[in-house]
Amino acid sequence: MSIKVFCLMGILFLTPMAYGESSVSGPGARTGKAFRYTAKKLGVPILAASIKVGNGFSEEGRSLYQIEAQVDSLRYLGVFFRMKNRFTSIVEAETCFPVRYVKEIDQEGLLAEKKNYLQTLTFGPDGKKVVVEKQGEKDKREVSLPTGTYDPLSMFARCYLKEEFHPGQEI
Repeated sequence: MSIKVFCLMGILFLTPMAYGESSVSGPGARTGKAFRYTAKKLGVPILAASIKVGNGFSEEGRSLYQIEAQVDSLRYLGVFFRMKNRFTSIVEAETCFPVRYVKEIDQEGLLAEKKNYLQTLTFGPDGKKVVVEKQGEKDKREVSLPTGTYDPLSMFARCYLKEEFHPGQEI
């Protein structure tokens, strides 16, 4: 699946959900934020999701932000559908350009194909390629990217941190 399709799916996946926001207190110059979402199907809640934009930190002399998302199916769905997916994006603080994106997919059930894997995408410093590593596979794939390609969480961070994206605002 191409990176563009994945980014579009991520944005579309989060769009129909109900919105909520809360502060996350912690040390540092910038207070983190947490956004909570609930996905509904036919008016019945089926998924709970959250995105946390953490306080800035430094790694290898670069100022970075870590954005974490988790998407969980609600317990009453039981054997029909179980999802416990985790996503982490590390972005440059100045530009919100992605440095690393980690997907941990864990889902299965009668209504869903079993998926269980860990995948890491490491973006090149020039933004023109990404190295894709999947846990358990020895080969790394290098994929060329068009300029300005972001993973879904780095796009969220870019909108929230740099473009003053606010609740209810259309983008």
